[in-house]
Amino acid sequence: MDSVEIFTHDELVKRASKWLVGSQNCKIAFQELVTNTVYGEIPDAIGFKSDGQTILVECKTSKSDFRQDRKKTFRLIHNRGMGKYRYIMCAPGVINPDEMRTSGYHDWGLLWTMPKIIKVIKRSDIHERFADAELSLVTSCLTRVAMLTPMHFPNGVFTNITYDHIQAMRELEDQRMDETKEINR
Repeated sequence: MDSVEIFTHDELVKRASKWLVGSQNCKIAFQELVTNTVYGEIPDAIGFKSDGQTILVECKTSKSDFRQDRKKTFRLIHNRGMGKYRYIMCAPGVINPDEMRTSGYHDWGLLWTMPKIIKVIKRSDIHERFADAELSLVTSCLTRVAMLTPMHFPNGVFTNITYDHIQAMRELEDQRMDETKEINR
């Protein structure tokens, strides 16, 4: 095997989101959206399809990060995690299929990130997901959108929002994130 490219956590999260919207046909994906869910889960990336299915991707840069994840409450209580389909994403060889089976992730999928592609090593089984946590995440996001564009949400009611508005909001949010990163440097 050629030398393995190492990815940062942020790079993996961005690649996961693009994979969700691109090859998985999710209509929208969230990256590390902090919200007040019941068990405190903050997915690295989660995508929502138009038929209501969800795909969760947890990004791991090391075996120790992978092992730590298993101790989280929403992992211990099987039906309290997000994602009808769940994946671990890492660089090739950081986590292998045997480790998935022996560490309690036997029903999760495994994605290896290559420089130009994301390779599905193992597909995810179907999971019983915690829809309340997913709904909380989406509600939080819509609340933030409403705060950014109050003219489209008189009295909290969703009205006349178009794809162009959503695209403009994404660009505004990207600008704000860039400004925040610049301030924090």
